[in-house]
Order: sequence, then structure tokens, then C-alpha cells
Amino acid sequence: MNLHAQAHPGEATTSPDPLALAKRVGKKSWPYATGLIGIIVALGIVFRHSQSWGDVATWIVAITTLLAFLTAAFAGLVAYDLLKVENARDLKAAEERLLAADDRRRAEEDRAAQRRSDQRAQASRVTAWFEQYHDDQYELIDKVWGAAVRNASELPIF
Repeated sequence: MNLHAQAHPGEATTSPDPLALAKRVGKKSWPYATGLIGIIVALGIVFRHSQSWGDVATWIVAITTLLAFLTAAFAGLVAYDLLKVENARDLKAAEERLLAADDRRRAEEDRAAQRRSDQRAQASRVTAWFEQYHDDQYELIDKVWGAAVRNASELPIF
């Protein structure tokens, strides 16, 4: 199983097989292990009377200690493989968060530009000028200057 295969967005990824490493090592090293066991058995037969091989309890402790060490080493290798997978997932998630933040920033910039454009469009429909009014209400003053404002937009102006 390839742990480094990249999945497409939205595609489910499978977790690594923890026994894949043990299967690979077992396929490659079983002839060596069989040969080593054969050599140990042959040495045991040849030197069975000249060496003190200890008692059965000592051998059981030695074998279980060796098996515990091998199990711990295998667990460490599996944990390392899983760590690589999780690190790859974390990196992908961080990239996706950066892309999402960039998209949000661009969307906010677009909204701000649209608001400025709308404000300019409204402002272009408002005109103001000074003009001279003839006011019959005031008998003393026959010409009055004042501001004239024309709002052609749909929105009020302040």
C-alpha cells in the first residue's frame, strides 16, 4: 500500500495497513530466520553436554523478553507510519485553511469594491448648484441666492 498517494479533494482515503511492514519484513527475512534457528539448534545438539544451557524458566523469560522487544519495535514502526500519514493530513488541512482564508479575503475585497462603486454611482446622480431666486414673498428683497439640489437616485442623501 502506498502511504504517499495523494487523494483528490472529497475522495476518501484509506488508513495504512499496520501489518504491511511486518508482511514485507517477513517475506524478505524468513530464510534468514530459518537458517539462524537451524544454526542454533545444531549448536545446541553439538554442545549439549559441554555447556550449561540453564533451566526452562530462564529460556521462557529470554524468549518472552525477545518477543516483547520485537513487539515494541513493530509498534514503534507502525506509529511512525501513522505519524507520517497524520502529518500529511495536517499539511493538507493547513493548505485548505489558507486557501479558504484567501478566498474570504478576496470576497471581502470584492464586496468593498462593490460598495464603493455603488456609492460613486449614487453620487453621480446627485447635483448641486447656486442660483438666484426671485422671491415675491419678501417685498424688500427681490433677488435671493440659494442652493439647488437635484437627487436623481433612488436613495436619500444626507
